[in-house]
Amino acid sequence: MLILKFKHYLYRMFSVLMALFTLLLSPVALAHPHSFIEMQTTFNTHNEKLIGLSFSWVMDPMTSMDILYDLQNVKPESERWKKQAAVLMTNILAQNYFSELYIDGKKQSFKRIPQNYVLERNKLQVVFSFDILLITPIPFSEHKFELLTYDPTFYVSMAYSNDSKITLPIEMAAECEHKLIEPFADEKLKNYAQTLDTNEMPDMDLNLGLSFTQRVQVICK
Repeated sequence: MLILKFKHYLYRMFSVLMALFTLLLSPVALAHPHSFIEMQTTFNTHNEKLIGLSFSWVMDPMTSMDILYDLQNVKPESERWKKQAAVLMTNILAQNYFSELYIDGKKQSFKRIPQNYVLERNKLQVVFSFDILLITPIPFSEHKFELLTYDPTFYVSMAYSNDSKITLPIEMAAECEHKLIEPFADEKLKNYAQTLDTNEMPDMDLNLGLSFTQRVQVICK
């Protein structure tokens, strides 16, 4: 579940838009998800070990506009801009980066504090990038990795547009192949998601977010 501060950004913008366009929106337009993040991920290595991940999240124009609402005419080097970036990072940290990494089926732990993070504006969209480290670096040779990044509530859709958005460094790419596995959600679950309105929480027993999650699989020889 997204934490309250991050949801506040989304709900504030949606409440304004709903007041203006309620009559124009179809039930499908009101369905989960309500916000969209396009992801890019790089696997980071050192001395033939996987040490961490770099994420870059491009937020949709509506979500971006709400995040930037109080940053009009504010420069990226200003304290206000840095404070906004810190708020976003705090929210992501509270959800363990919205990510799960498995090595040979065993879940791995990330360091609590990211190496760095940056908030950028690209025309009408916000790009939030950050680097994180594994608590224990793992030799990647002869191992299988699986990465899932998702919002459990499926309020926010977090997805890769294609497998080119996943990058392996040269030393890892020499031994490993990666592929993007699409979600396994069936039509019944898709129909259920479309019935949820802006403020409605899904049945958590259904694992809605997980069901719509792409899986990044990396297999090393």
